[in-house]
Parts: sequence; C-alpha cells; structure tokens
Amino acid sequence: MTTAWNNLYEPDIASLPVTNLYVRFLPDSEQELFDLQALDLILYDFPIDYEVVTAGAFYHDPSIPEGEITWQYAVVDPDFDFPAIEHEILSNLVLAPYYSALTVEAFKLTGNDWKDPLTGEVRTPCTPGCPNWPDCDFDPGIPCDSGLEDPPPYTPPGTDPPCAPFLPDGISQNEAWPDCLMVETPPGTWTQADPPINDCGCYVSTNPFKPGGCVRVLDTQLGLEGVRNVQVIVKGDWFQQASTWTNATGCYFIDELFLGDMSMWVKFKSDRVTIRGATTYDILGYSSAVKDNRGKMTGPGFNNINIEYLPENDDESVEK
Repeated sequence: MTTAWNNLYEPDIASLPVTNLYVRFLPDSEQELFDLQALDLILYDFPIDYEVVTAGAFYHDPSIPEGEITWQYAVVDPDFDFPAIEHEILSNLVLAPYYSALTVEAFKLTGNDWKDPLTGEVRTPCTPGCPNWPDCDFDPGIPCDSGLEDPPPYTPPGTDPPCAPFLPDGISQNEAWPDCLMVETPPGTWTQADPPINDCGCYVSTNPFKPGGCVRVLDTQLGLEGVRNVQVIVKGDWFQQASTWTNATGCYFIDELFLGDMSMWVKFKSDRVTIRGATTYDILGYSSAVKDNRGKMTGPGFNNINIEYLPENDDESVEK
C-alpha cells in the first residue's frame, strides 16, 4: 500500500499508518469463547484472507484437535484492548476504500484483478501514460486507448493527493483518512427522491451498493413474518466488513458502500433451542449463536436482499 501511494503521490513516504489489525484468538474454554463473543467483534472461524470456494456450515482448523475450540479470526482497530485470551496479530493492515486510486494501484502491483463495481467485469487498468491517469480507472468512457481527438491532458501524480494521513515526514493530517480517498460518486448510484418499499415493507436504499432488505421466517399460521433482533453481517473483498441488526419488522440497512463481491451471514442467538440431531462433532457450536452463511454475491443490487427461512423436512439437517 505504501508503494502504491508513492507511485501515485509526492513526496514519497516511508510507511502508511496502520488502519486495522488482522488477528486471531484461541479460547481454551467455553467461558473464554463467550467472553470473546461479548466483545461484539465480527468473528470468523476461518482465515478471512483466504477465498472461500465452497461455503459450508462449519470449519475446524486442522491444527486444532477435534472437540476443541478452533481459531477465531477478526479485524480490530490498532488500539484494540486485547483480552486475556491467547491471540496472535497476523498482519498490520492499511484498508483504503475499494473505489479509490490507491486500491486500484495496489491491485495492479500485486497482480490482482480490480473489478468494475457496476458490471463485475475486470477493468483494463490504465497506466501513467494513459489519458487522464489515474482517473481513467474509474471512467469507462475514457479507456487507456481512448481514441479521442483531444484527450484530457496528462497530469503527473503527486501534485494534489485527495487527502493524506498525519505522517512524521510532514504530510498534513486529515481526520477522515482513509475514507476520504474514495472517488466521490461511484457509478450506478440512484437519485430517486423517495426510496421504494419492498415486499417486506422495508425501505429500499437509493444506492444499490448499500446492503439492505429483510429477514423473514414462514409462520405456518400467519405466513412470512419479519424476524427482529437478528444480526446481519456482510464482508466485502479483502477485509471490509460491517454488521447491523434487524428491526421489529425484520428490516435491516447498512449505511456503507460495498463495491465488488460481498458475502453475507445471518446470525441468530436465542436461549430457546431444540437440537434434533448433531451433524458435526462441534457440540460447542450448538451452544453458541447460529450463524447462517448466505454465500457470496456480486453487486450492484445489494440494497434489496430479502432472506426467507422456510420449513425444512430433514430432521438431521443443519437448517432444522
């Protein structure tokens, strides 16, 4: 990320400041696991820097003996107050907005494809020799080989970074960094004055990159009913994540842009449960909140994701 910054802007800096820490915890008892869950972290039982090829109901780290609690992964603030639970800092992170010149440049340097948030297609990267670089990364109307008779003038990078953190070598402080690096208006946003209402009775955001919708369950007497107080967790590419809770009618909304692919979980927690059949050796998992993996989605269109739970006839299934 620092190299990407230095490629784009002047003066060169030694290191960008850390925005987050990628960590993992290893509770050695149920009480430590419950204490960890009480910290209101978004916890994953799999390494979140890995790509999930096939979503399953449960993952257990192969280095941990069966029946013991597996590693729990999380992203925390740099000043996070770690509890007295075994933990490891896996990486110092610099998380910039996906829709920013800094992220695009970092993707190029690491050989990763940067996808157009509107179409999901891999965008041909522009380079310092292209018209209007680096803005051509975000304007499909100005590809690298634009063919324009009067292409926009090429402006060398470094004269005016959009914003910068406080650094020891004199770059001024910007309290909104790194969020202020985002290009002002992502493509495809809607401009309706009044948001529509979906079938659940929930308002639909005018921005298709902001997750929202409802969670409903089929009541055999009343029909589909909204479920209140369940947690909806969303995770973008790399380490972007956010969560919220459904309201009294099962509606949820996350006021954050998710550009590119997004994964979603619905997390239930209740003292009233009946286990009809254990499908794994992870008995501890049944005493914790149920976390349903809804899989990976490609945007835009995150603003109206309606989730329905219907009766399951298989008594030995995880759904049951």
